[in-house]
Parts: sequence; C-alpha cells; structure tokens
Amino acid sequence: METNKEIMSELESLRTRVKLLEKLVLSLVEQQDAPRREPYYDSKKTHNDTYMEPSNPRRFII
Repeated sequence: METNKEIMSELESLRTRVKLLEKLVLSLVEQQDAPRREPYYDSKKTHNDTYMEPSNPRRFII
C-alpha cells in the first residue's frame, strides 16, 4: 500500500497537471475568440484571386 507521502506527492503532481491543462484550455478559448483577420485584397488583382477563406475558429469546441 502506498504511503501517505507517496499519495501526497501524486496529488501534487495531479494538481500541477490540472493547472497546466487549465492554462491550455484558456489559451485555446482566447484564440477562438480573437477577431478574424480581414481577407487580403490587392487592387491589382480581382477580389476572387486573393480572397482567403478564414479557417473555422469554432472547430475546436468540444
């Protein structure tokens, strides 16, 4: 059976992992909520030649 010290060490390790996961989730949410860039437009070309479809920022929602 694990000692109390081993259990506390494992608990601290899990807490650290949870904190890192929280930071990761928050950064992903911030990326999703960032305003989309306007499509690039060069007046020398037609609009259709330079329009870039923005990637779907909501595709990572679980």
